[in-house]
Amino acid sequence: MTNKWTDWLNINDKCNYQGPAVYKVRLTNANGKACTLARLLTADKEGIMCIGHTSNMKQRRAQFVSAINRASGHSEMNLVYYLRDHTNFSNRFKDANFQYSFCKCYGVAESKSKEEQLIKAYFKKFGEVPPLNSAIPNRYEGWEF
Repeated sequence: MTNKWTDWLNINDKCNYQGPAVYKVRLTNANGKACTLARLLTADKEGIMCIGHTSNMKQRRAQFVSAINRASGHSEMNLVYYLRDHTNFSNRFKDANFQYSFCKCYGVAESKSKEEQLIKAYFKKFGEVPPLNSAIPNRYEGWEF
């Protein structure tokens, strides 16, 4: 893996990379500044909503948009649709947007491994997984990094 992350891109900005990647999605205000999220141990000033991996980043980005707009596309991002329609999310985060960043990987095994490491690092820092992630991959092993 290159370990080089892209700049943060608006969720509606198309992605031309069709290969494996690990990614992060964050919540921003209308000016593109990350929203601080309250977490168990300390606030997440980067506003990370989910961390994941994919075999095709271009396809995954399209799934993000479909999920946000119709709750049909990506399991974690589908929750944004329900947050907006069934909670106080829209009032709490007026004019909120989502951005994504990704790191290219050489294969799916590498992207999956990097996702696991990133989620565990997030858990170690904040005491819980990002708000839209539902589990810690390989939760009983591999914490020494």
